[in-house]
Amino acid sequence: MVRDALSLVRQIGLDEDEVVDRMLEADERRGVQPGHGPTERVAGQTQPPPNPEKTGSGFDVEFFVRRSLNEVWNWRLFNKIAQDYAPNYLCHTSSDRTIYGVGGFRTYVLAFIAAFPDARLNVDHLYWIGNGREGYRVATRWTLIGTHDGPSHYGTPTGKPVEVMGITHHLVQNERFVKEWTVFDELALLKQLRG
Repeated sequence: MVRDALSLVRQIGLDEDEVVDRMLEADERRGVQPGHGPTERVAGQTQPPPNPEKTGSGFDVEFFVRRSLNEVWNWRLFNKIAQDYAPNYLCHTSSDRTIYGVGGFRTYVLAFIAAFPDARLNVDHLYWIGNGREGYRVATRWTLIGTHDGPSHYGTPTGKPVEVMGITHHLVQNERFVKEWTVFDELALLKQLRG
């Protein structure tokens, strides 16, 4: 299940560090071992997956979304953000963050990649409805794996591997991303970093 548990913890006034500590203590009592093993991609040593094949002519929203996510998150082609995202792009994401514009979104992606330099995003499932005239609504379930080797708002690098599952809903109009709603469990991420 994908949820934004960290926002809930903050909304009810709990200390996130204390909650993570209690979760880790409960896991230890039950004999649950933290960690996910080695990441599938070592930074700089393997090539990211190739882009998907386009199956027809004209705009193909599934190809567009899969290609763009692969190029931005796996190939690190950050210039593609300005190409694929509307200038007034609006992103709502976990921990009640709202990101405005292409520059703000690029900064968000760069900060995440800085924290997890070997991060790799896998598209697990993708569904869409709509058309070119009215726009497309796209739901993507994804998994991001990586190692916390860089400084960030998640704290000092821990060297711990993480696996994050998330869901993103995009609105695509005029062959560009216009809006995004993304949720992933940052509380689970913090638990992996501290476990």
